[in-house]
Amino acid sequence: MSPRSPSDLSPTGNPTGSRNSGLPAKSTPPVDAYVPAAGLPGIPVGTLVRDTATGRQGTLRDVFPYESLDARPVPGLPARPPRLLAFIRPVGGGREWTADPGPVVALP
Repeated sequence: MSPRSPSDLSPTGNPTGSRNSGLPAKSTPPVDAYVPAAGLPGIPVGTLVRDTATGRQGTLRDVFPYESLDARPVPGLPARPPRLLAFIRPVGGGREWTADPGPVVALP
């Protein structure tokens, strides 16, 4: 075995590089960061809907509790709770908008 130079050692003095240490690799369970869109009760994602508060029509893309960056806690003030929002894409494409899920209804 050849002598190691100081650059072959980590700050803790352990060997670095691609050599196998002889120990089994740590097994980390896979994390599924994607949570499928839930929709609304009786209105699945992909359904054509109308936002009755604005009269706009679109496709329901997702519904989830949204927490804006300005809702993060400020020392000394209570945190604002997340707000449930429906994300709707206009028919034919365009910029999505958010809506309170209460007035969102499915179109026939």
